[in-house]
Amino acid sequence: MKSPTYLSKTKIMAGMQCPKNLFLQVYNKKLASPITAAEQMVFDQGNLVGELAQKKFTKKTALVNKKFWDFEGALKQTEEFIFQGKENIFEASFTYKGIFARVDILQKVEGDNDLWNLIEVKSGTKVKDENIKDVALQLWILENLDYKIQNCYLMHINNQCVFPDMSDFFHKEDITLKAKEVKNEVANSILELKQIVDNQKEPDIDIGPHCNTPYECKFKSYCGKHLPKDSVFLLPSMEEYDFKEDEWKKKLWGFYKQNIFKIKDIPVNKLTPRQQIAQKVHTQDKSYIDKNGIALDLKKLKQPFHYLSFNIINPAIPFWEGVRPYEQIIFQYSICMQKNFDSDLVYKNYLHDNNKDPRLALAEKLVKDAGDEGSVVCYHKAFDGHKIKSLAKLYPHLQKPLLNIVSRLVDPLLIFKKHVYLKSFGAQINIKFIATALFGKELGFDNLNIKDEALVQMAYKNLIKEFDNKNFETNKDKITQDLLEYGKQDVYILAKLTKWLCENTV
Repeated sequence: MKSPTYLSKTKIMAGMQCPKNLFLQVYNKKLASPITAAEQMVFDQGNLVGELAQKKFTKKTALVNKKFWDFEGALKQTEEFIFQGKENIFEASFTYKGIFARVDILQKVEGDNDLWNLIEVKSGTKVKDENIKDVALQLWILENLDYKIQNCYLMHINNQCVFPDMSDFFHKEDITLKAKEVKNEVANSILELKQIVDNQKEPDIDIGPHCNTPYECKFKSYCGKHLPKDSVFLLPSMEEYDFKEDEWKKKLWGFYKQNIFKIKDIPVNKLTPRQQIAQKVHTQDKSYIDKNGIALDLKKLKQPFHYLSFNIINPAIPFWEGVRPYEQIIFQYSICMQKNFDSDLVYKNYLHDNNKDPRLALAEKLVKDAGDEGSVVCYHKAFDGHKIKSLAKLYPHLQKPLLNIVSRLVDPLLIFKKHVYLKSFGAQINIKFIATALFGKELGFDNLNIKDEALVQMAYKNLIKEFDNKNFETNKDKITQDLLEYGKQDVYILAKLTKWLCENTV
């Protein structure tokens, strides 16, 4: 193996999370899991935010536009721009002791040719610890190259900004003192990480909470290959609400550190009654179906049945009037009506297909399609109810019928979490995993062109031409059809699962 000439800032930051991550990125990258659609969407979004930040600087600007792998070209172009007297250099590139970094915006301090400001742009909405270390790394390089840095800033999104007034979209926060406080610590880490790479020996580092914090590691499968098939990490929290998941994950890592690797070896007194049920399912290989509990919870289910699924978009850069960054906006719904389980499904939908705000038109049609009686079965009652209430607040003339829909919501996921557990559920207790476990992959999304929520958002952004995404065809009719098929499959799954619950009662 040959040590690389340069280690990028991105790799060093990954190494600070876990040195083994850095080593594998350098010498065995093929072991990394593929980039998911959700991750690609985050990357694309970050690029858009970065481009928007550059537009805030107009005086003597220059962009270092070399390919990400062209280190030498980027370094040379940066030197040329500085020599030319450019005052705002985007993606300015520098290296020191083999560590290579691109500065999002290197800004010359007005009135002083020797001073610069270092500006890092992030698509988040607050300053995070990893952002401080990121900037400290850049500061360490620049100061060792004898650049005088007056201030370090983090430009992040202000989530209180309301489109179309984008004048306050960014909040520029001075993090100079914070960056300087951790600079020596970061410098020591850099030198240690460089030594690990130069030694060309894979670090012996076990899995742990650092595999997911602050970012999910792409080498988790490789590093966790020693885990048994009935690993403790396959035991779900069995909690009704997702906000308790983090507590459960900490508990699982606690078991792992005590050398408790298998579900069957977890002490029963360390588990809640419902977790004990899941443990028995795994150890005895016998499904758990509480038919009495299902029957009791299904008393609230009233005919006719309406199966409802929303698709939302929450772009960092809003494009509809009155919308804030990352605000979740419903742009599509699918709904099926069924008089009873023996009758046919009547399918209806709404898909907003232009650049205007979709909310009023969607709300008006939803009120008509959902009717005023019978249960409305949905994927996530708390989320869907909140979004419908938001529409009711926005449009007072629709408040009564919209709140009527909220009052009729029924969430089968809550019933499954309380009363059903199969070994094939594993740790993923969500509607789509449950459907696959009960009915097989044919009831999934693998045969569709759009397979998950991230691809839904990417397709819709392409549909309304928010930006061009090369992963999708530009044919509007084709994308529309794909989105409608995805929504139809969503509600069909809801109908199948609701019927399954009704068939498994006393």
